[in-house]
Amino acid sequence: VRHCGGACVLFVKDGKIALVRQYRYLYGKEIYEIPAGKMDSGEQPDIAAQRELKEETGFDAIDPVLFGVYSGPLTYHRYPNGDEVSGVDIFYLTRKVQGDETLQKEEVTGLAYYSLDHLPSKLTPRNQQVLKDLKQALAEGKF
Repeated sequence: VRHCGGACVLFVKDGKIALVRQYRYLYGKEIYEIPAGKMDSGEQPDIAAQRELKEETGFDAIDPVLFGVYSGPLTYHRYPNGDEVSGVDIFYLTRKVQGDETLQKEEVTGLAYYSLDHLPSKLTPRNQQVLKDLKQALAEGKF
């Protein structure tokens, strides 16, 4: 399996985080995700993150800034067929988007905004950690 890493956009609107609902075969169920996806070979992370946000939600990120880089156990996955991936996921943060909400029918079954104090229970461990870090960073006025 070839994996060039992941690129993600944290879209915060009125103090709430945008999360997409997607079916994940790894978990065998629908879960909530930060809009994200794999980077193409040679693709810049910021371009990949913006592409993924556009593909999944229809939104274009305005002035995204680097939020954080995550790797290690939080990004490790073992698939039912035995394939393993452990990558580096790069997160960007934006508070402004343009465009109309248009969900990617092949992957996304919903989009909702959640308070960082009341997140859905169906989150991956990686996303739980990222959103915990986001809540702290926002409280400290870092972004």
